[in-house]
Amino acid sequence: MPILCLTRTALMIDNPLSRRLKKGAADEGASAERFQLEKWYADCVSDRGEALIAYWAKLRWRRLSARYASVILHDGGRLCERSTLRPGQAPRFAGNLLEWSCPALEASGTWKSDFQPPIHRVLYRQGEGMLEWRCLQPLAEASVRCGGRQIRGSGYTEVLTLTLAPWELPIEELRWGRAHFPGHSAVWIDWTGLVPTRLVLLNAKEINGVEVTDSLVSTPRTVIRLADRRVLREGAIAGTSAGSIPGVRQALSKAGLLIDEHKWLSSATLEEGGVTLHGNAIHEVVKWR
Repeated sequence: MPILCLTRTALMIDNPLSRRLKKGAADEGASAERFQLEKWYADCVSDRGEALIAYWAKLRWRRLSARYASVILHDGGRLCERSTLRPGQAPRFAGNLLEWSCPALEASGTWKSDFQPPIHRVLYRQGEGMLEWRCLQPLAEASVRCGGRQIRGSGYTEVLTLTLAPWELPIEELRWGRAHFPGHSAVWIDWTGLVPTRLVLLNAKEINGVEVTDSLVSTPRTVIRLADRRVLREGAIAGTSAGSIPGVRQALSKAGLLIDEHKWLSSATLEEGGVTLHGNAIHEVVKWR
């Protein structure tokens, strides 16, 4: 659940969006009710370990109104990330099919799910604002293209809607992930802070009594182990060009906004009842100050 990847990435680039974010960040009097973020996430991992992550987002904040898309492509030893402020239309989800295309990134994909239903939760609510999470496809058959590269494999899609200011989220550290195995899926959201939240779903069903770490998701009957981590994205925002933009460092310090993000592609095993299944996982740790 990479809630603020749009904000982090946009601030790292010197473009009209970053300049408008800079101007907005300097104004400390804006209200949470004016912040609206809709962010789509979709991924695909092949049996060979290739991976693609796609983001599409729409942001409204004070006088800022912008749309954004990016892709992360991992094919063995190479890692490539591209972004655009010309993202095209939002992904389309109907029935059991999600479709997305971004000509500016030369990227497109389809995700088809037949077995596991969508999941919907309001993860946090404050006044009229909330963080709403919709996992559209916990496990899907995915086919994606980026540049001249095509990847087929298991996929996952979700959409987040945030209608309060990000610094009002009661999060200090967030762990999010999804894991796929033959015929099985797992999704987890675990954050610490003023209002701790832990949500683990196996095959779209919520499980209680769980433990979540960087390398383990454990339930009373099932253990998921994550190993052989390959970096998809990592970095501290204070160490990027965002920290040098006038007003941004002050706003982030005041707000407690995203500080550090680590996202990985890992091998995964699911152990249950003496049976072990092998698969893949995409997971992350995000830290706020």
